[in-house]
Amino acid sequence: MIVFQKRFDMVHIANSTLAGGVAIGTTANVVLEPYHAMIIGVIAGAVSVIGYKYITPFLSEKLGIHDTCGVNNLHGMPGLIAGFASIAFLFIYDESRYPSQYDKIYPGMARAEDGKRMFDEKTQALNQLMAIGLVFLASTISGYITGLLLKLKIWDQVRDDEYYADGDYFETPGDYDFTSRIVTSVQKIEVAEYNPLSQKEV
Repeated sequence: MIVFQKRFDMVHIANSTLAGGVAIGTTANVVLEPYHAMIIGVIAGAVSVIGYKYITPFLSEKLGIHDTCGVNNLHGMPGLIAGFASIAFLFIYDESRYPSQYDKIYPGMARAEDGKRMFDEKTQALNQLMAIGLVFLASTISGYITGLLLKLKIWDQVRDDEYYADGDYFETPGDYDFTSRIVTSVQKIEVAEYNPLSQKEV
């Protein structure tokens, strides 16, 4: 009898669900078939879980990039999926499948009075690809600048032993100092060996 020791992580489940919503955002008014939405959601959910499981630890340990809230896994990579999906759907559907809505979805491809479009599919796809690149560049630069500003000593950074405490910034209950010290101590404990209970022991 095979007994699987792996457990589902609720962080992965919750965030992968939200990642699907992020990824479908740019194509919500384009997707016409349910299975297209399911494919995008599954891809975004899988990428989000892979991000939390492998990419976030790699960025933290190897590059020193600390993603405190998993923003890259929930919004960053699913957002890129959304951008590329919007490009893909330019070529998946033709104009006849969007009754009177095609020009609203892709204003740059609206037909003029002479019946000609401002952009064809390839040009529109290139424009959207460049937009993805510009957003990625702007977010990277602005994030880097924000990080540099927050590292300035004038901001009174949180001390290492107060990472999990809020006493310096919020009104706290009377026993707060005691409980926060316990939590901080527990966070520093490393489990040397973990042996999950077998089914017989349960």
